[in-house]
Amino acid sequence: MVKQVILACLLGVSFAVFSAPQIYHGHKVLSDEQFPFVVALYNDHYKDQEVSSFCTGTLIAKSWVLTAVHCIDSYDTGTLENPADLSVGFGYKARTPATAKKVIRVKNIFTFDDKLTWPDFVQHDLALLQLQEQADVTPVDLPDSADAFPQLKSTNKNAIAVGYGFSGVTWTAECERDPDSDECYPDDLTWENSLLYGNEIIKPDSTIQELLNKYHDLEHIKEPIESYNSFTMLGVISPDGTRATNVDSGGPLLLQDVNGKYTQVGVCSWQLQPNYISYKEGYVTKEPLVYANLTDKNILDFIKKTIKNNS
Repeated sequence: MVKQVILACLLGVSFAVFSAPQIYHGHKVLSDEQFPFVVALYNDHYKDQEVSSFCTGTLIAKSWVLTAVHCIDSYDTGTLENPADLSVGFGYKARTPATAKKVIRVKNIFTFDDKLTWPDFVQHDLALLQLQEQADVTPVDLPDSADAFPQLKSTNKNAIAVGYGFSGVTWTAECERDPDSDECYPDDLTWENSLLYGNEIIKPDSTIQELLNKYHDLEHIKEPIESYNSFTMLGVISPDGTRATNVDSGGPLLLQDVNGKYTQVGVCSWQLQPNYISYKEGYVTKEPLVYANLTDKNILDFIKKTIKNNS
C-alpha cells in the first residue's frame, strides 16, 4: 500500500493498478510549430504541484480534444472528472498553465461507452473533451475512414509518439536489495521543460502479444497483462529507446506523409507494469506500448458522430 500511494503521488497514476505510459529518453520539441495540436491536460486539484499537467491530448477539431479515458476517470468507481475542473494548455512548454501559450477550459466530456472501470476501459481507452471556446490552432487530421491505412500493422510502419511525460527516473536504494519491497519505488522523476517526442514502429498484433508475454516474464511482473485487443488497439516498439511513459497518456501516435503532414492513428493507452527490474535492465525501452486504434471503425464512428451531434 505504501508503494502504491507514493507511486500515485509521483505519477498521478498508480503503477500497481494500471500502467499508463511517457516519452522516456525522448527528444525535446523546440518550437510551437512542430506539434501545435498537442495539448497538456490540467486539473484544478493539481494546480499547486510543480508539474501540473497530468496527461496529454490532441486538438482534432477547433473545440475538441482527444485523450485517453483513463486520464479523466477513476479506475475503481468509474466516476468521471468534473469538466469544470479541467482545462487544456497549448504550446510546447505547456507543462504548467503558467508556461502555456494559451489555456482553454473544458465544457463537456464524452466517452465511448459507460465501461469506465479497470480493466474494461482499456478496450476503448479514449475520450473527447469539448472546449468552451475554439482554439486558434490547426487540428491534427484523423484517418478518413477505417480503410485509410489497410497495411498499418503489417509493414513495420514508422510513427511518432508525442507527450508531456517524464524523461527519466531514479529508484530508492532499497530496490537494489529487494525489488519487491514496499520501500522500492521511483524516488525522483526527471522532467523536461518542453514537449517530448519519440520514434516508434507499429508491429503486427502477433508480435506485440509475443513481446508482452516475453517482457512480462523477464520483469517478474506478478499482475496479469491487460487484454490486448487486435481490433481496438495498436502496438508499437521504439527502435532507439525513446518510448512513451505516464503523463504521455492520451497523447498521439502520428504518421507523417511525404509532405510532412501528420495523421493521428493512435491514443497512448497502456504498457506493462513498470518496476525496478524493467528500468535497471533497460527492458522499459524495448517492451511494447499500446495505443487505442483510431483506424477501428467503431472508434472512428464514435469520434465523428460525437463531434457532429454536439457542435
